[in-house]
Amino acid sequence: MRAVELGKLSAKRPKLLEAIQAAREYRAILVARDLARFLRSESYGPKNRIAEPTAVEVAELLTMADGVRLATIEPPTLTEWERHSRATKASGKCGRPRKISHDLAYRILEILGFPIVGDGGRIEWEVPLSVVAERFGVTKAMVQRLVDSLIPGKGSRRWKDVWDRIESCPESTPSLRHKARPQ
Repeated sequence: MRAVELGKLSAKRPKLLEAIQAAREYRAILVARDLARFLRSESYGPKNRIAEPTAVEVAELLTMADGVRLATIEPPTLTEWERHSRATKASGKCGRPRKISHDLAYRILEILGFPIVGDGGRIEWEVPLSVVAERFGVTKAMVQRLVDSLIPGKGSRRWKDVWDRIESCPESTPSLRHKARPQ
């Protein structure tokens, strides 16, 4: 079961109550990555990111659980900074996105082929982004950022908006193609 809701007990917690009920029915243990998934201190907020639940708040959570065992993968004694650090590292999205070199960008754009306008005006490519990403050992998101990025020295023009990207090949005169609609 997955859900997003505020972790404060003063907020409505319908998904937590639903998970507790399901755990009770199946006689299961309710597990979360860390304590913050179950409970946030009432004093936690943008100006107080280090607030930890009080003993009273933990007791209220246990009362809400009404005998259902609660468990965390990470130790419940982690500080907010440790918890946030581990959560960020676990997501695999820590740090700045990697950049693609000019040479690699050129090769990626060359392999992508030409844009194809699908239904609803959505742009697709002759070769899917995921296939190109795998071929060059980068992520699909990196290729997407590349085609969405501004062309250096070309003002507000983006790579995905330039249909004849390969200026070094004047014999190629690509045109915008439209996806054939099924009959």
